[in-house]
Amino acid sequence: MTLLAKIQNDIINDSAETESYAADSSLILNNCFSPLREIEVLCDYILDLFVKNRELTPADIAVISPNIETYASAIESVFGRHNIPFKIADRDVKKNSKTAQLLNLLLSQIGSRYEAPDIIALFDYSMYVQGKELDSRDRELLEKWVGENAIRHGLESSTPPPNYSFESGFEQLSAGFFMISENGFSESGSYCYPDIEGSSARILGDFIYFVQTLQKFETECKTEKSVEDWDYFFKENLQVFFGSDETDFNEDKDNPYQKASNAWDSLKKEILIGFGNNANTLLDFSALKNALPRKLEANAKSSYSLSGSISFSNFETIRAIPHKIICCIGMNGKEFPRQTKNREISLMAKYELGDKDTANEDRQMFLETILSAKESLYISWVGQSEKTAEELEPSSVVVMLLKNLEGKIIKHPLQPFSKKYFGGALTTYDTRWNGHLKSGKSIWEWQIALQEQEEKKDIDILYRILSDVPKYFLREVCNIELPERANMLKGIEPFTIEKGLGKWSLSDLILNNEEDYRQKIEIQKLRGDLPYGKFIDKSIENTEKTVAELKERAKGEEPGTFWIFPSSDKGKYRLKHWLKHLDLNLTKKQDTKIFLKDNTITLSGMPKERAAEVLENLWKLKGELGKRILPIFPNAAYLYLKEGIKKAEETLFKEVDYSEYAKMLFGDAKSLKELGVELRLEQEFASCSERLFEGYA
Repeated sequence: MTLLAKIQNDIINDSAETESYAADSSLILNNCFSPLREIEVLCDYILDLFVKNRELTPADIAVISPNIETYASAIESVFGRHNIPFKIADRDVKKNSKTAQLLNLLLSQIGSRYEAPDIIALFDYSMYVQGKELDSRDRELLEKWVGENAIRHGLESSTPPPNYSFESGFEQLSAGFFMISENGFSESGSYCYPDIEGSSARILGDFIYFVQTLQKFETECKTEKSVEDWDYFFKENLQVFFGSDETDFNEDKDNPYQKASNAWDSLKKEILIGFGNNANTLLDFSALKNALPRKLEANAKSSYSLSGSISFSNFETIRAIPHKIICCIGMNGKEFPRQTKNREISLMAKYELGDKDTANEDRQMFLETILSAKESLYISWVGQSEKTAEELEPSSVVVMLLKNLEGKIIKHPLQPFSKKYFGGALTTYDTRWNGHLKSGKSIWEWQIALQEQEEKKDIDILYRILSDVPKYFLREVCNIELPERANMLKGIEPFTIEKGLGKWSLSDLILNNEEDYRQKIEIQKLRGDLPYGKFIDKSIENTEKTVAELKERAKGEEPGTFWIFPSSDKGKYRLKHWLKHLDLNLTKKQDTKIFLKDNTITLSGMPKERAAEVLENLWKLKGELGKRILPIFPNAAYLYLKEGIKKAEETLFKEVDYSEYAKMLFGDAKSLKELGVELRLEQEFASCSERLFEGYA
């Protein structure tokens, strides 16, 4: 007889607790760090059941919780990743219904600032609900167009349209699509955005029409209307957001437009009944804004059904329904049994005979759950704090169950890629970590299978890689794509020039466009890269002076043997100069210079054989990055060679202009040792710094 069968027998016969029971696989007890880890551990358990028992089906498994909604997103993510069929009952309609979510998003925008990221998200979700989901290319194009046309917020309609509004950006986009311009401006002086292909015009047209309809919503919702006028308005405009109703109302129950329209029809009937069928009574939009989502929720249903999938639900939904496997998750001390909290002024605060006792009812449901499990009972709870690893008590009913059990509780680690899952006592079916973590290595010790490919040895490419090694390794080698700060959509207009890249871009624009840089600056303003106002004008004036001074210092130098970098002296600029110097000396021995704001650096010419040797070594260094990441940071590397490891390390962790990739690697570390690989990384940093500037003098 299994442990579960013995417990069930004791419950049925009301036996006294006289003996201890040894644990077996019929009763599983898991202590986890978080709800997400509970679901990940549960998924591994269920997959293991399927592997060991080929006759077991998803319909044989029921998962219950005191509040399944708190686990819904984790369930969808984890079980969806493994393609396991499942159904979640007892969900909040707002979170479960795509139509309800879209309606809430739409109504929440009315009267807002209409910030660009929010409007793109609304359009993206609207297309998804309509079955016209944008692919990644369309979404990237849309974000690019919005970002590069200074669209930040606002649906104001005026002539001329205000800066940073949707209307001003749409004018630039339309001019760019319909007009051809050599200098970026039409004959009337309008900016013509150039990067619109003919095949991508459809998505732009859909987006403009969507925003214009939203603008109509904003305008019309400011005035009171009769029920009849509201009816015409909703039926005409909801199709843009929810799709057209191409089928009969009674036949297509999943049509989003039908659901939204039916909700309005139900609300309209109630309003007419309340107003004595007077359709001319004026209504303010604020009343409809709150009532329409509630009516949609009332029309929707989310219930339990024996659908051939793993069923997730609250305790009450499958109360006393037998299943081969029953899994109880979220059995936390403060959540089950539920405690009724009544205010002191409530007459229910004082318990009297016959009153409902929620806690006792939950205890009864737990006993029924134990009896309903035919083969196995699985119980898990959050028993350890994520922040302090402090022990947390499970539910009191679990404590009572454990009283006479000799078996041990399985404590799971905080992360799914723990060493304990790879060669330890625990097992996992999550293969995402097999490539790198089977041996428990950190990212600094990853070994990537090198793919041989022909490579054009371009100096600019080499500099781009060596100047930001984390970005190259994670994005190009590991295919990990992170959102760059410069590419992220913004909902506010720029007020100042960004430090670092922003000021460098302005200086570079003035330096390399002597004849028409003012026109290009105007284009940068229209694209949202530079702000308007006196502050930017003063910054442009100061930058012009700096560039003019650098050019004056470089006057008389032989073209092709010097470079101007309008910035302070840093290791990355010295590296760039060094690479260009080596490339030039491959053909002839030549001295070169760079002019910086605070320094002028001269490098002596060298024999072409030596230049070729040093350059080849740098390409070999780059080649090693195809296998594993190396601690290459030019600014800190130069300081290490000049002033030692202490100064280099201090600079390394104080840099502010790192890419998001480098920031991901550093995390909260303040030293090389804190990165987790101790002395070896410090030694490698020293070695790579010396190789990076080999022969530099």
